[in-house]
Amino acid sequence: MLQLMLAFLCRHPAVRSPFLAALIFRASLKRVENLKNEGSGRYVALLLARPGLTEDAASIFENTREFLVLSAPQGFLKAIAAGILKETIDEQNYVNLSPEEEQSKSVYREFLQRMFTWVFRITRIDVIVSGNFAYYAERELHTATEALGVPFVVVHKENLKSPSKVAFFTDLYRYRRGPFTGRRIAVYNGSERDIQIAAGVVTEDRVNICGMPRLDRVHAWRRANAGNKLPERPTVVFFSFGTRTGLPAFRRKNNLPGLFVAEDGAFTEPMTPEMERLTWVETLRLTMRAAADFATANPKARVVLKSKRGRAQTAAFRNAVGDATPPNIEWVDGGDPFELLKETWAVVSMNSTAVLESIAMGTTVLTPGFGEAATPEMQPWLADFGDAVERMDDPHRLVARLSEICAGPPPVVPAVLNAAATATLEQWTGNSDGKASERVYAVIEREVLASQPAVS
Repeated sequence: MLQLMLAFLCRHPAVRSPFLAALIFRASLKRVENLKNEGSGRYVALLLARPGLTEDAASIFENTREFLVLSAPQGFLKAIAAGILKETIDEQNYVNLSPEEEQSKSVYREFLQRMFTWVFRITRIDVIVSGNFAYYAERELHTATEALGVPFVVVHKENLKSPSKVAFFTDLYRYRRGPFTGRRIAVYNGSERDIQIAAGVVTEDRVNICGMPRLDRVHAWRRANAGNKLPERPTVVFFSFGTRTGLPAFRRKNNLPGLFVAEDGAFTEPMTPEMERLTWVETLRLTMRAAADFATANPKARVVLKSKRGRAQTAAFRNAVGDATPPNIEWVDGGDPFELLKETWAVVSMNSTAVLESIAMGTTVLTPGFGEAATPEMQPWLADFGDAVERMDDPHRLVARLSEICAGPPPVVPAVLNAAATATLEQWTGNSDGKASERVYAVIEREVLASQPAVS
């Protein structure tokens, strides 16, 4: 309701008030709990929360007394943007715009600068942290807060770019997203850094490879539990995916002319015929069928289907197996998978950071290599995790391998990962050592210190 009111007020210049927006914004800020520091903090970090970033931030700041961390509601800036920015502006359409669109960006930027002038008077904020440079409702905030002397730092949480996605995202960044106007970007891996530099998003001196912070807790858990057995009841987690997971798409925020609705309800632009033909339909169907077959053959096992977009992926499961869902299958929709992975004997997934978290746990990971995933055309769209995962070239082999794992003794948590797992984690997450949070923290602290007024 509050966000709808903000959108309404901002839509009408006569009642659009930066001061009122600042008061509401301040009232909506919440202290991030569950950090191990108990001090009030020498500095204040404002977190523009998103799934993934929230977990990263908890790892970055959990053991420091230097920072008090505040979190802003995810939809707050979007509500203001909805009232000011043209509806055609979003992550996929932010540069090379019409004069009318550019004018709305200018008005939005001026409003944010005036609003945050008040915010910074009402409460201390020394740095703003976000999870992606491209969030459309934040783009003008980069410029506005930098003009006010408060650094805007991005801990860029997208990192799975297969060979074909490198070229796709380089063009997307260059022609649709444009340059980052904040202070600094911390990326997980070298591939993302190279793409951003090549596309002109950021200069070399403003981007650092730091690794995936939330993976630190996984390394720490594995080391603390080394030698312990997992629970007696086998648990297998299928991280479900969509028919276009990891494939190119131009997702838009509004139902504009010429767009169509994707399987998950998102509005998307039509792609070229060659791109439109790309799909994981058969891979998904066979994987869902394998999940049901494994659950039926292993009634004592707990089988979890973990989904980000439950409705579409539940429908895919039912299309593959019908309404007769085995009783030992359960759906988990959204949320942080960390606690679930602590009890998991084996994971099945593809094109997902869950694979990387599972590898860091020391968990056996199986990935579908059948259906479209077996074709040369689709290979470049798959994130290759090498020998750190077991590639299953047949769904029956997948069922047999899972049954083999679950028929054995409970797995033991390893103290040290093998060479293949270490190499894969370094390549994709930049974090094979469990010290990514330290590296990101150092980047943020350095920018905060550089922005503090000199003491005479």
